[in-house]
Amino acid sequence: MKHLLLKPFIKVRDDFQRQVRWSRMSDYDRNILMAEKEMVRAMVSESLVAVISQSLCKLKDGSCRVAAHEIMLGTSAIRNLIRENKVAQMYSAIQTGNSQGMQTLDQNLTDLVRRNIISPAEARSKAKFPENFPG
Repeated sequence: MKHLLLKPFIKVRDDFQRQVRWSRMSDYDRNILMAEKEMVRAMVSESLVAVISQSLCKLKDGSCRVAAHEIMLGTSAIRNLIRENKVAQMYSAIQTGNSQGMQTLDQNLTDLVRRNIISPAEARSKAKFPENFPG
């Protein structure tokens, strides 16, 4: 009788030990992945020179397209934000880095609308914050 009652207990214990081993291995894997991500961020931050992205916008007359671009330079502030994984703050760093040659897409779109090259509607369709382009 004791033997029959002991078998389910042993099975539960073995399953629990497997789960414990699995969770330990997952923590270990998570730590390795975190370390790898930190290493990649460090490598990117050290080697970054600049990132330029563009979006093609129709001219007001519709004859052709013009490039609206966003420029992010590898300044010490940007590199630090990458290293510390504070990607959400990079947009404001680009906005304030105008004197260093950086600009957001919305800043360039604003300039193109002000110079009467593209329409506000076209800028609104490409902008990160379309509410900044009424009309």
